[in-house]
Amino acid sequence: METQRAELLPTPYCHTVLTVPHALNALILGHKRLLLTLLLRTASQTLLQFGQHNLGGQLGATLVLHTWDQTLNAHFHLHCLVPAGALAEDGTHWVPTHPHFLFPVRALSTVFRAKFLAALRQAYHKEA
Repeated sequence: METQRAELLPTPYCHTVLTVPHALNALILGHKRLLLTLLLRTASQTLLQFGQHNLGGQLGATLVLHTWDQTLNAHFHLHCLVPAGALAEDGTHWVPTHPHFLFPVRALSTVFRAKFLAALRQAYHKEA
């Protein structure tokens, strides 16, 4: 545990969850590798974009994929552990987030949803 603690940045961390609508469960179950890859890719792109635009720096994150809920029904979502700040673009200092939240939730979910649906459309047209 101490080894893992040594890897942490000296800043608070934020926990955010990015979820895929349940209406897509059957589609994801039929194309797991492709769609879960899209889920992870678009989530990381979204977080990096918000780090760049909102903080002007490079954000870090650990993403953990969960595929089931507590009753073992399909429920695709990511738990994201994100340091409460970003390394400035020039690498000289730490840019902290707002003290009470990582990013505006509605904006984050809107951008994530748009990126995921765009990637889904692109994958569909590639396969068609």
